[in-house]
Amino acid sequence: GELIKTNMARVRSRVLLLLSAKKASELTSVEGKRQLSNEIIAAVKQPFADKAPPQEVTDVLFTNFIIQ
Repeated sequence: GELIKTNMARVRSRVLLLLSAKKASELTSVEGKRQLSNEIIAAVKQPFADKAPPQEVTDVLFTNFIIQ
């Protein structure tokens, strides 16, 4: 938890890169959101430094989801 907080800029960057590669049509279904959630987990789990252990991320919760 604390490691993710101190590296929030990296987390945001990883999530924004994922989102920018998506089309709105990919995110309108429940399955599309589920897939995005899995991709975010995989991206955030990646270590922030070489040879560092992966982060422990178990879930992504969407509080707002706006597609433009």
